[in-house]
Amino acid sequence: MHAVVKLPASRLHGASGHCGNEAGGRFITVLLRRQDTWQGGSGGAIRFYKTGVLRESSRVADGVSTFQQPKITPTAGKCFFCYDLRMSTSEHPAPAEHSAPERPQERKEPTYVFTEKQVAEKSEIARRFLESRARLNANVDKANNVVVKRFYNLDHNAYLEGVLPAKTKELMGLVASACLRCDDCIFYHAIHAYRLGVPRVEQEESLSVALVIGGSIVIPHLRRAYELLEELYG
Repeated sequence: MHAVVKLPASRLHGASGHCGNEAGGRFITVLLRRQDTWQGGSGGAIRFYKTGVLRESSRVADGVSTFQQPKITPTAGKCFFCYDLRMSTSEHPAPAEHSAPERPQERKEPTYVFTEKQVAEKSEIARRFLESRARLNANVDKANNVVVKRFYNLDHNAYLEGVLPAKTKELMGLVASACLRCDDCIFYHAIHAYRLGVPRVEQEESLSVALVIGGSIVIPHLRRAYELLEELYG
């Protein structure tokens, strides 16, 4: 199986033929065998496996030849194929255009509406949780474990203000914690979301998402979360 193809001379690999000119661009007409490959400017390859004559008709504008959409035209028992391709008519391929990556927003500490002390004064559940967490963390800090310290630092940085607002991240943490059925984690994120000024309805809706994802086994943890929200929001 063979195909006669007209392509830019600078883009052809592994085939022979003769050069010609069309509309200011240098082309080459070649006879390609069944598994010959033309290497396109995008790095992709076209392999010709079809029976008949393959013809690529082009319109040249601004130095770029744009090939027509794929179509098949039966002529004298042969099929003519037109492929949708783009290629430069210059001797050197044009560099690929890459849009500049969006610069990530600088991370910063979130601005809290309430302090931990204010939260502890408002909710007995929150007070017990915060005191227990501080006491247990003191033992962890005393061990001076480099792996634990690095993980704590990673956790802290993940919840800073960034492309996603800190409020959104805390609600994401609340959903994940409920799905994982971790009461301490639920309290932690619910308290931080409250401190950031997240309304109660948003916390409740987030817990509804967790219930749908986690299933009925989340319900006991949902009850305790609602108890905390009742004390915080009244």
